[in-house]
Amino acid sequence: MRMESGFLHWGHDISPEENQYQAGLNFAISYKKNINFVGKEALLKIKDKNPTKSLAMMVLKDNIPGEPLLLHEEPIYLDDKIIGRTTSGNYSFNFKKNISFGYVNSGNSIEDLINKNLSIEVEKKKYPVTIIRKPLNQKNIKNV
Repeated sequence: MRMESGFLHWGHDISPEENQYQAGLNFAISYKKNINFVGKEALLKIKDKNPTKSLAMMVLKDNIPGEPLLLHEEPIYLDDKIIGRTTSGNYSFNFKKNISFGYVNSGNSIEDLINKNLSIEVEKKKYPVTIIRKPLNQKNIKNV
């Protein structure tokens, strides 16, 4: 249920290797108050730069429970070129969809990839995917 709500998993979807801008968590950063916090200086340095990669939420076009078994580290393809790797995968019984999070390289904006020929490779077979802009479950997210 965390994935269908768009919640990230520490260690898979975000780790010390990624920053808040890459993971789409910049909404949680505020520079309004004159308060120092761990990492503020580093975030200010990258604030106005284009991220080297961006997190995308994807759904498979064909949705069969457990087929394929999406875990993590599966290659994400644009046509025949690898443009990223998945970080998490799961089947949503609530929405009857296979869901995956993954990072795509910076040469590819998420908006530009929405209607492109994307796929995730699992066990040497490619499965077509679509990038979605918002989590499948948007009910009561502020109350969590």
